[in-house]
Amino acid sequence: MKTLNPIWTIILKDATIKKLVRSLGILSCVVVGLVGLYGGISFFLIPYYFSKQNANQQRALENELHAISIKEPDQWQSFEKLILPLSFSEDKIKVALSSLAQTYNLTVVDCTFNQAKEQGLPVKVGRLMLTSLLDSRVYAFLDHLKNKLAGVLSIKVVKLHRSRELTEVLLKKIKTGQINDLVEATIEFEWLAI
Repeated sequence: MKTLNPIWTIILKDATIKKLVRSLGILSCVVVGLVGLYGGISFFLIPYYFSKQNANQQRALENELHAISIKEPDQWQSFEKLILPLSFSEDKIKVALSSLAQTYNLTVVDCTFNQAKEQGLPVKVGRLMLTSLLDSRVYAFLDHLKNKLAGVLSIKVVKLHRSRELTEVLLKKIKTGQINDLVEATIEFEWLAI
């Protein structure tokens, strides 16, 4: 067992010093606890507050736009003409989705669009067909779309199935890298035009 230096022994024998050391220990625990509490509040509550604030601002803007479309139809028509040049073209969306699919080792088979209106706002209804070796890659791609494009892209339907039955021959081809399209996915989504 290690013995303390005689100077520390003398200092620690004094009751006042012991109380001071104990108080500093308790104080440091309180400070660490308060820092942790502040971190928890800033990590959980502040983003929640800002997301609620952004949602309220978005609702207010949507209500204002809806009121303008009713009260001032001429001004609304001018605004709708302006929307089209500002929106993403179908080609840009296809390129963006194809590029993102490649990062998840997915192959885009087809990507089609139709114009529609939802609650008076123009949207592009899209259908994306993908192939992959693993379904986990498709799920990771969907998770990325859902989290990074929330408010711009809304996933409506996902159909996922194995395109082939597993056989020994197929497993050997997969092992050698000759096949990379064991899973097929169809994703139907809406892309807001504004």
